[in-house]
Amino acid sequence: MSDPVIEDKGGGSDDDGIIKKDLTLETSPQIIETTPNREVPTSPTGESIASDIQSVKSPDFDERELEDVQLNDRSEDLTDDGGDHEVYSSLPRYTFSPSDVSQTKDIDDLTASSTTKMQLNDEKYNGEKVEEATLTSLQSIEGISSINDTLPAQLDRTTVLHSSDESPEDTFKRLKNGLEDSSLSHKDIIDGLFNLLVGGPFDLESRFIIEHSSNIEKMLDLIEIAPLSMQAEIWSLFVGIVRKSFRNLEACSRVGLISICLNKLPEADPIISDLLIQLLSVLTSYSITVKETKHFLRALRASNNTWGISLPPIAKWPYQNGWTFSTWLRMDPLNSVNFEKERPYLFSFLTIKGIGYQCYFMGNCLVLNCLRGSGKEVTKCIKQELTPRKWHHVALSYVYSRWARSEIHCFIDGQLAETIDATWLASTNDYFDKCNIGCGSESDVNQAFCGQMGAIYVFSQAITAQQANCLYCLGAAYQSYFKHDAESDLPEGYKKHLFDGRLNQSLVFAYCPKNCHGQLCLFPTLKTATTFFVQVPHAIMKDGVEVITTHSIHNSLHSVGGIQMLLPLFAQIDMPHRDREPTIDYEICSNLLSVISLLLRTSPSAQQQLFHSQGFLIIAHVLKHSSHQHLTLNVLEAFIDICKFLLTCPTGIPLLKQLFDHVLFNPPLWIRTDSDVQIRLYGYLANEFFANISFMAIVKRTSTVIELLHALKVYYYVVEPKPPSTYSVRNIEDHDKIDQNALVQIRRNILQLINKMIFLKSANQEEKDINREEEFQALFNFIGVVNEDDNLYDVLNQIMAQMNEHPAVLVPAFDRRKGTSVVFKLLGSSNELIRIPALKIFGYFICRSTVKRKNEAVNNKNLLSLLADRLLSNSRIISLATYNVLFEILIENMTPEILFVKHEDVNPELTRFENPPLLKVIANLLTQSVDNQDVMKVKRIFLEDMIRYCKDSRENRRTILQMSVWQEWLISLAYVYPESQEQEEITNLVYELFAILLFHAIRIEFAGWRVWVDTLAIAHSKVSWEKFRKETKEAKEKKEAEDESQTEESQTTPSAIYRTPEFVWSEMHVRLLSDLLTSIEKVVDEWNESSTQIVDHVNNSDNAIFISNTVHVMSQLTDSLIMACGGLLPLLASATSPNSELEIVDSTQQGLKVEDAVSFLTRFVQLADVFIFISGISFSELEHEKNMPNGGILRQSLRLVSTMAVRNILACRYAEKDKSFGDFSKNKNSAILKFIHGALEEKDPQKGITNIERLLQEIDLQRLKGIVYRDMEENRQAQFLALSVVYLLCVLMVSRYRDILEPPTSPMSSSPSTAKNSPAISTKDAFGESPTMANGGDLESSPEHTQVTYIDKPIKKETVAKTTDGEEEDDDEDEDEKAVNGDHKKEKSNAGISAIHFTPDTPTANTDDSRYDAEELSRFSAPTDFPRMRSDSEYLTKKLQVAMEAVSPLLREIITDFKSYLQKTLLGTHGQEIMNDVKVLQTLRNQQGSVIELVMLLCSQEWQTSLQRHAGLAFIELVNEGRLMAHATRDHVLRVANEADFILNRLRAEDVSKHAAFDHESLEQLNNRKKEDQVSDHLIISSRRRDQLTAAKSLEKMRTILMSPSGAWCTHDEEDQSFWKLDLWEDDSRRRKRFVPNVYGCRHSMSSIANKVVPEGDETTEEMEKAQEQLLKDLTHKMLINQSKSNTVINDLVDESDIDKWGMEENEIRENRQGKCKKGRDHL
Repeated sequence: MSDPVIEDKGGGSDDDGIIKKDLTLETSPQIIETTPNREVPTSPTGESIASDIQSVKSPDFDERELEDVQLNDRSEDLTDDGGDHEVYSSLPRYTFSPSDVSQTKDIDDLTASSTTKMQLNDEKYNGEKVEEATLTSLQSIEGISSINDTLPAQLDRTTVLHSSDESPEDTFKRLKNGLEDSSLSHKDIIDGLFNLLVGGPFDLESRFIIEHSSNIEKMLDLIEIAPLSMQAEIWSLFVGIVRKSFRNLEACSRVGLISICLNKLPEADPIISDLLIQLLSVLTSYSITVKETKHFLRALRASNNTWGISLPPIAKWPYQNGWTFSTWLRMDPLNSVNFEKERPYLFSFLTIKGIGYQCYFMGNCLVLNCLRGSGKEVTKCIKQELTPRKWHHVALSYVYSRWARSEIHCFIDGQLAETIDATWLASTNDYFDKCNIGCGSESDVNQAFCGQMGAIYVFSQAITAQQANCLYCLGAAYQSYFKHDAESDLPEGYKKHLFDGRLNQSLVFAYCPKNCHGQLCLFPTLKTATTFFVQVPHAIMKDGVEVITTHSIHNSLHSVGGIQMLLPLFAQIDMPHRDREPTIDYEICSNLLSVISLLLRTSPSAQQQLFHSQGFLIIAHVLKHSSHQHLTLNVLEAFIDICKFLLTCPTGIPLLKQLFDHVLFNPPLWIRTDSDVQIRLYGYLANEFFANISFMAIVKRTSTVIELLHALKVYYYVVEPKPPSTYSVRNIEDHDKIDQNALVQIRRNILQLINKMIFLKSANQEEKDINREEEFQALFNFIGVVNEDDNLYDVLNQIMAQMNEHPAVLVPAFDRRKGTSVVFKLLGSSNELIRIPALKIFGYFICRSTVKRKNEAVNNKNLLSLLADRLLSNSRIISLATYNVLFEILIENMTPEILFVKHEDVNPELTRFENPPLLKVIANLLTQSVDNQDVMKVKRIFLEDMIRYCKDSRENRRTILQMSVWQEWLISLAYVYPESQEQEEITNLVYELFAILLFHAIRIEFAGWRVWVDTLAIAHSKVSWEKFRKETKEAKEKKEAEDESQTEESQTTPSAIYRTPEFVWSEMHVRLLSDLLTSIEKVVDEWNESSTQIVDHVNNSDNAIFISNTVHVMSQLTDSLIMACGGLLPLLASATSPNSELEIVDSTQQGLKVEDAVSFLTRFVQLADVFIFISGISFSELEHEKNMPNGGILRQSLRLVSTMAVRNILACRYAEKDKSFGDFSKNKNSAILKFIHGALEEKDPQKGITNIERLLQEIDLQRLKGIVYRDMEENRQAQFLALSVVYLLCVLMVSRYRDILEPPTSPMSSSPSTAKNSPAISTKDAFGESPTMANGGDLESSPEHTQVTYIDKPIKKETVAKTTDGEEEDDDEDEDEKAVNGDHKKEKSNAGISAIHFTPDTPTANTDDSRYDAEELSRFSAPTDFPRMRSDSEYLTKKLQVAMEAVSPLLREIITDFKSYLQKTLLGTHGQEIMNDVKVLQTLRNQQGSVIELVMLLCSQEWQTSLQRHAGLAFIELVNEGRLMAHATRDHVLRVANEADFILNRLRAEDVSKHAAFDHESLEQLNNRKKEDQVSDHLIISSRRRDQLTAAKSLEKMRTILMSPSGAWCTHDEEDQSFWKLDLWEDDSRRRKRFVPNVYGCRHSMSSIANKVVPEGDETTEEMEKAQEQLLKDLTHKMLINQSKSNTVINDLVDESDIDKWGMEENEIRENRQGKCKKGRDHL
């Protein structure tokens, strides 16, 4: 529909002369005074037209005002409403007098300048540089005029004006003749031409309005014969005056200047064509008809002033509810010279007496004037300015108040501009009979409004601010009466303010341009109209006012098919241009896109048309099949510009989606462009485009991510795929043109876009609520399919960053999509830069997973142990970077960076080993790696980290101790046989870590002593294996050396079978035990140094675990260490009898040096002083834990104390230069020397020897006493210990008594007989004969003895079991208890002793001489046999007293305290109680008694016999128990070592099984990923192929429309004739009923040849064949031109079945077409 517009052509004057002047738009307000008459000035410069050309382009003129649509809030300006438009327009008429002519100077003759070449710009037209081209041309012309504008010429310059009697035809004829015969100069002709156009003296500032449109046609006739320079000057000046006024645009529109210019354009000179294109751009922005649009498209194919409305008389003016004036207006002033004199009126409603309301303009401001009577005038100026040549909505609301002050609300463009407090009511009973709109009440040209108006409304009520805003949003195109809300497309909230009926009922009058007939403005007769008007409500338009109709380019384009009709122009961009070098314009594509962009910006309907026609798909299709040189940066920026606009447009989202899918994200299209274009494209997509909040409505997240990854894989690969990769790449030639740095940048932008799209969410969504599994699956499908490292680096880093930043989203997706299979595939890569990111990804998954997820996905599959195998599969070295990642996973402190230097230390107190299995993994990696400097460095860092984070963290230490067989991998880090200083340092770090962990176990953990036992066993296993390997290697090397000369013979080295040997000590065991004891001793030292008594520390409940564990450790090793020193029995024999035949050797063969053993015993006995003798801990629970008999720990303590006491005795004898130690060459004496080494160096009197002459040192006596009296509540145990101590003391005292009386002269001074017969010398005599020593004699053991006998339990291999902490479980516990605490009634005579197996190789058990001999005992008591006393009895007495005076009190105390027990135990030869005698009791009890008397008593025959038979038996049981305990310890350690090996083998077997299952599952996952990736690739390729076919079909359809008889491209030439064929579509009866265009159709020139009667002959046949060949060539050429590069035979509706048909029927169609051509038919 066309909206009429009224235009005023004259405001009350009929003068012939018309002056037109341009108005320079200025933003500053201009206040001028009203003058009665308007004079027409000359040009301000007073110069010729040529000198005024430069002012055509006013610097303040904004060409954007000429655009079709200006979006401002919800309104559209009248010039660009997207449709045809009708408005009121006015042009004033002025009086022209001769005086005006005299003020104008003459125009110089331009003919003299013909010899001067015009330097015109020869640049071709560019749509984006219209202004530049115009300015260049104008400057060139101005330069010409300035050259010829000499001073004499300026003095003679005059303007030749003829009288008004000369008609325009005569004037043009005269100018034409003057041009032809050169009688008039160029200046005369140009000035005369433009004076005629404007109807008076032309001036660029004051007179530039074209008077009659018919004069334009005459101008065109004149231009046809004008020279090129004059044409350029005329067109340049004409473009300038057309730009300055809508009146001039309307005049051009009336004569159809668009079509005329289009006809001239093909043959025009380049300079003229540029000017014509500028003119076309101005004209089309104003109005273009359908016919002109078609002409415009066909040309692109390749081959407003003073006016007034007088209202009828109004009876009364509304005031009670106020009243409102509302209209849309656009000022178009004639000039900017007379504004000080002008006062154009907007309206004037007055009575005959001049009372009423007026509104007029002062410059750019509105002034309100209320005439209430004589002297009662209110005048107010609205401060807000109105911009000329721009549409504004003005609403003046007069608010009436009877009792308060009235107001006037001024609304400009829907907003309240000002509120005026004024009493505006003009109270009168007269008719308002002088009512005018657009002019004042007087016939004054200075009061006439020049411009355009839309609909004019006056309401009989004051409107509100909401109504004013809604009127503005309603737009300038609305021209109705507010009756039906369907008349607008406003939201419902706006409509309720306008269409509720109140505005309609309050209408005083409404004049709309479309309701005009001739000069009559009609207003429907409403009820309201009759109440206000005297007669009829219709108004009259004065002269100069008319309704004008403009045609929008959008409506005209819509009439010829819409914006999509421009799309076929893109298919011509590869066609050459005439007279152009180069022939192809590669900027034309960007120009076309600029046109598309402009149309989209200025019309919502254009957006809908382009959307429904899939315009961007067609453009992409055309660009893909055109030259890649068209894809310039300007083209991309044009697309981006369209995109930016659509992002801000509420209705542009669907079209923007098409733009993104088909153009912006179309890798096959953009891969053909330059690198900088692609970088700009993907940079925009990743940054600017993605920042829009409407992004989610534009793209589909999952499908877009898949396509982006497909682009990375297929188009933007770094290196080409190689096996085992199975995918293929595309556009290899285009890809190879991209610079490597640019390719990296492009991939970075694409990955950034992928990252943002994956985590895209709306504002009201939580990140964790969005399912992104499909996107994550696509990422890992990419990694699973692509095998080239260079193509994976950036993708892996991207995933690593995503896992770091969004764990809540990706960790569950990683789990559900089995991401571990892909990660472990990458971990097997030979490239560390691939392994490390993969390991980081796996680390993020572990660190951010819940405990349940971690157990199910990782721990249950033993994936952590698989890390070592994967990482070492292609590399035998662990780097520092890999270790850093593993350490981060260990403590779950992942960092986004990949560190190739040592990681930063974190706070140990806050760091925990969250994934302890990784400790073993790291250790295995280090152990299995090749030893070099880098690996040694990593090993050192690892051990230092372990020490740091274990030393200050109890949790970390406990975590390691809870691991199964943790000692195995930790010991593996050490070097059993270090070969370098660095290896020794590493080993020392391992020992330091062991010391920390073992001490923690002993100090804190319950049953921590078992950790020590396990450590002993596992260390023994590792040391034995290393020793075996070393020996095997040495043997092999020796064998190879021997066989080196026999190289020809095949030598096979037999494989040795390795089994863990019996336990022996090694340097590792010694170091571990020493470090542990050092840590324990530090605690004791701290207790001693503290202010608290040590007894309080020991008995503190907090230290109970520490005490029990330490006692356990001592108990575990005491007997083994005693046996390593030679055993208690041989040592005691050496101390009591220098001539003893017992050798001091380690019968258990533990391989421990005597020095080390005695050092440990010394430290043990010192610890026993604290942990055993001071502590009050109950040993029964400890014994039960170890399955020991009751009292076992105290008996061990007695053996320990006895051994150390014997050591002190031997040391004292050595210090006294005992002659028995003279021969150190003997093994026995050498062993004794090693045993006593360091005993004399102890300076502490509380710990060592204080007097070498004393039999026992004070510390030894305290320890013996402490053992006897520690657990007195355990009666039987105390009795046994007392009996053993009594025997020990008696033996020591008797032997010392003997040594003092008869000091040995030499080690072998005594004869065998003497030794045999002397009870003091013989071992048998000293210790007596026991049933055990006598091979199980007939003596019965007392019940007390059998109760304390230690039973050596048999070990069954099949029942041995060991827990992870080394705890021993015995299934025969009940049998053991029975053996230990058995029923004595069932015991045999030797049952109690036979349990102690005294081995036959014991020296005391091999001879019969050890049997008891009664005669020899009786001889011992006879005076004649007693040793003869030395003469110096006092000396001997003193020496005896010094030696034994400290021992006798302890012996007497024990005998006294255990009297009843000893009386019953120590029986004489006839079973009598030898202690019942009064003298004996007195001797034994009297503490002040003589020591010699006591010794003499003990040397008596009865006491010797009793002690040997009864007390000796107890002591022998004590010794044998220690020997058996030592063997049991060795066996237990070996058993634990074997169990550890069994556990390790079981763990390895479990790992192998689970790893195999995981590998099988991973293989299936990778195969599935490859299949998914292939399906995705197939769908993407199919979709693009379908899009190409659809685009080709749509493009051909549009071309068909253009070529149709009514189409824009139709020229009715034979070459453009359309051809048709039956469509492939069929009805139900398989009848083809629809014709579709046939792009292969042609006229058959062969038909004439076939129908002719041709005589036979060879020449004729030759001609026929040539004609046929020529025809085929023509057809082929036509197909190549018309056919798209992809198949275009496609229906309007495309489905999958059609795609299959096209491929089959394409060849058939071609064959049918060729066959029909041969038959000579006229048409297909």
